[in-house]
Amino acid sequence: LAIDRQGIVDAALSGVGGVAAGTIFPEGTGWAADIPVAYDQTQAEALLTKAGAVKQGGNWMLDGAPLEIDIVTYSGRAALAPTAELTQAFLQAIGIKANIRVGEYGASNDAIAAGEADMFLQAWVTTPQGDPGAVLESLLKSDGGSNAGGYSNAALDQLLAKGRVTFDHDARKAIYSEVQQIIASDAAMLPMFHVAQTNVAKAGLTGYRVHPTETYWITHETAFTK
Repeated sequence: LAIDRQGIVDAALSGVGGVAAGTIFPEGTGWAADIPVAYDQTQAEALLTKAGAVKQGGNWMLDGAPLEIDIVTYSGRAALAPTAELTQAFLQAIGIKANIRVGEYGASNDAIAAGEADMFLQAWVTTPQGDPGAVLESLLKSDGGSNAGGYSNAALDQLLAKGRVTFDHDARKAIYSEVQQIIASDAAMLPMFHVAQTNVAKAGLTGYRVHPTETYWITHETAFTK
């Protein structure tokens, strides 16, 4: 609630590189849940108080020590470093100290694995098949291969397993909508923004369309005409 995602889009993406994200999946994928973008500094501070933090001299204290957050990201994606800096600024605006470490992708992963990050910022897509379950299982299932935050929720695991064996599209959409509501409620992952896909093509390209999440989307229908 302390992070202004629209402000990040306006600054880090110059207002044209994407849209602020409330839901994990962007419009156009067919999987976007109805989750608004939330930004409310007053409510954020109320939640800190409810969690036992105390504000002293403009800074938040927890268990007698300053509330300090380490944010790790990598330099391979141009928007990540400025997004981390803006996140730092929004947190500091309400009295939370935030530190940023920006390195190469491998070094970032090493720091996360070593427990040196309270938050980490990464760029993800839905993987080439475009299925919503694949990326969510990897990132947030209890035994997910990229669940670096160690998030575990039995109800979420059950829904992800159910989504994998459900073949009716409307039924699957309902399942993954519920999954996204749980993620938003737990703040297990905070989607910051969905990037805009900008494509440049040669004349004569046919059978191609811009995908909402994939940079490369080539199918058997894609061809060049002379």
